[in-house]
Amino acid sequence: MRAAPRRKIGIRRILGWLQIAVALGVIVFWFVALRPAAWGGPAGYAFISGRSMLPKYHTGDVVIVHRHSSYHRGEVIAYRIPAGNVGAGLEVIHRIIGGNGRTGFLVQGDNRTTPDVWRPKTTDVVGSAWVHIPQASRFIKLLHSPLVLAGLAAFIAFGAVLRHGAKKPEEDESEPGASGDLMLLRPEQTEGSELERLSAELEHLDGVIDELVKSRTAIAQARYWLLVQEPEAEDQSQSH
Repeated sequence: MRAAPRRKIGIRRILGWLQIAVALGVIVFWFVALRPAAWGGPAGYAFISGRSMLPKYHTGDVVIVHRHSSYHRGEVIAYRIPAGNVGAGLEVIHRIIGGNGRTGFLVQGDNRTTPDVWRPKTTDVVGSAWVHIPQASRFIKLLHSPLVLAGLAAFIAFGAVLRHGAKKPEEDESEPGASGDLMLLRPEQTEGSELERLSAELEHLDGVIDELVKSRTAIAQARYWLLVQEPEAEDQSQSH
């Protein structure tokens, strides 16, 4: 009769280790392949805007680029406009059609008839195209929405409450007595402990909901200030 609980605990332990392994795998993959160059990683993120790379890339696409020691003709690269030029520091993603990394690459958009006026060198190149994600910029912008962030926080908090509520005291697997008789609890004892646990969970959930409401109110006030108050302040300063 006691084999089932032990088996259940074993399955939970295996699932727990699998979750840890998956999480570690994701972290390692991000660290090796997706870590931004600003954090010492090999990756850069180019947000497509315009028609210069049609039909390959469209406005709203995101291209993940990887930094290399050298680049060759035919590669699509993201580069920063060299210092001393108009727009210096801005990123452009075009294809190499000639030149070299020492004296400067000749780059041109697939949908352009003339090359770029800039001649980026290897030190100006962020990286060459690695992964193309169509229309990913819309998803990234959506993640910056306060309502989405508040909803995500609510989902995480709700999941934490459910997980906390699912935890039960470990069953005492020791034998209840030498005679092998089962130890029975009186109904009033079981009902009382269950009601106390449910009451504690409801109090905890109520506190979480209060915090979420406060956070959403703060976000709404911040959005109101950004959308309404700042333009009014600018108008007043211009009128003076």
